[in-house]
Amino acid sequence: MKLSELDVFHSDDQIAWVGSGGKTSLIFSSIQELFDTAVVTTTTHLATSQASLASQHIQFHQITDHFEENILSHQVTLFTGGSEEEEVDKLRGFLPNELQNLSKYCFTNKIPLFIEADGARLKPIKAPAAHEPSIPDFVTKVCVVIGLEGLFKPLSEVNIHRPELFSVITGKLKNQVIDTEDIFKYLTSEDGGLKGIPTSSQKVLFLNQFDLIDDKDEILVLALRCKTFYDHVFITSVNQDSHKLDIYAHFGKIGCILLAAGEAKRFGFPKQLAMWENKSFIRTIIDKLLTTSLSPIFVILGAFSDIVYSELHGYANLNTLVNQDWKTGQASSVKLGINTLPHEVEAVIFLLVDQPQISIELINNLIISYAVSKKAIISYRFKGSNRHPVLFSKSLFSSLSKIEGNSGGRQLFETYPPEFIEISDPIQSLDFDTPEELDAIRTRKFSD
Repeated sequence: MKLSELDVFHSDDQIAWVGSGGKTSLIFSSIQELFDTAVVTTTTHLATSQASLASQHIQFHQITDHFEENILSHQVTLFTGGSEEEEVDKLRGFLPNELQNLSKYCFTNKIPLFIEADGARLKPIKAPAAHEPSIPDFVTKVCVVIGLEGLFKPLSEVNIHRPELFSVITGKLKNQVIDTEDIFKYLTSEDGGLKGIPTSSQKVLFLNQFDLIDDKDEILVLALRCKTFYDHVFITSVNQDSHKLDIYAHFGKIGCILLAAGEAKRFGFPKQLAMWENKSFIRTIIDKLLTTSLSPIFVILGAFSDIVYSELHGYANLNTLVNQDWKTGQASSVKLGINTLPHEVEAVIFLLVDQPQISIELINNLIISYAVSKKAIISYRFKGSNRHPVLFSKSLFSSLSKIEGNSGGRQLFETYPPEFIEISDPIQSLDFDTPEELDAIRTRKFSD
């Protein structure tokens, strides 16, 4: 997976980078892959050795009338305030308000601006001091970086810059081993990873140094949990020789469409309102969806829309649409949902209202699988038969908007063979077409 294949960073971005664990390497490797021209600067300090990563280094006192031409003729221009008098191995940065003119120039000329906004003294993990991070309020994105090299190691000055502050945030004591729960607490804390981020800025998380981790699945689960707090989550490593960025997984914006428009003639009454564990089918599924990172969530109603809509009272983060053409088949609901998705959604998961037993784990497994593979279609399968939920990437939205009839998105399976995930629990494979089928499961009379 390449950063250039993902619609995350753009030429008009102005990005602050904070955290630890390879932050500077990530900045330069990202530019190397994405942009012909970029500007790097800092609101803190950079090691003088890091200037060699740039194509050219311009110190403030060296700026001439022709500096704009110099920027355009180099891939990476590093701007600093020059060497510190007392610490010659460090390059001075600028105060956020001192970067206004540089920001305006870059924005006008669509040159991406990368700003290193705090230091970590080469430690994989850091906790910000009271004055950190120094993030300008004009940035479009803030990239938070943490080094996985510090995971499963003692909480100490060897692994953490300002370990006493990390201890306050996480509750972990000195010399206790840092686990993924500690990392999650830190990254989702307003005193930790989320500190000082302007409300208008997108939040991008990099779980870096993934190549040093043996238990890959544990990091995937950590990334999934963090996605609720960040717009994008990357799992990465940087080759220290080639400075090439390797992306193992990317968690972006995935939406959800709950298909609930059918008449359910065989069921005898609105299936959407049938009961499962003391809640209606539709509320049961929605409550599960709201615990995931899926956003936005669309519910497509049709038959019995008035009475089903009244069942949805009290949900704030829900988008309800009524398919007036529900009688023409499931495809009309699929198209209505697809055509309503916002542009930034990169994939969508479809669920059926008659599967209230579907577990949150099944939904999350789809999200994780897509983060790793970016396959166009990922579907569940049980004993050779296709099952919901199913995920479609943005590359197929146009094709989904043209389908007709009753079979929904499965019409595309032959042209775009899915990646399949096998269902091991037979109950998770069911949908309920009659009250008798529902009663059989309630009384656990189901047999595979």
